[in-house]
Amino acid sequence: MAQKIIKIGTSLGITLSKDLLERTGLTVGDSVDIETQKDGTLKIVPVSTTASETAQWATRFVQKHIKAFKELADK
Repeated sequence: MAQKIIKIGTSLGITLSKDLLERTGLTVGDSVDIETQKDGTLKIVPVSTTASETAQWATRFVQKHIKAFKELADK
């Protein structure tokens, strides 16, 4: 599948077709790693959602208990 490199603000990007997104399970907001192979090709790999979900959970936990964390920090 051939795609063109397009300008997005001051960056460049590549669009992904709806069909490709459906086949890979990727959606808007997902993170991917882009790796350069020895032969010059690019490999796009979804970032583990486990790490992302863990970070989101930790953020929510800290926000929910911020008062207790502040009290502990003052001791």
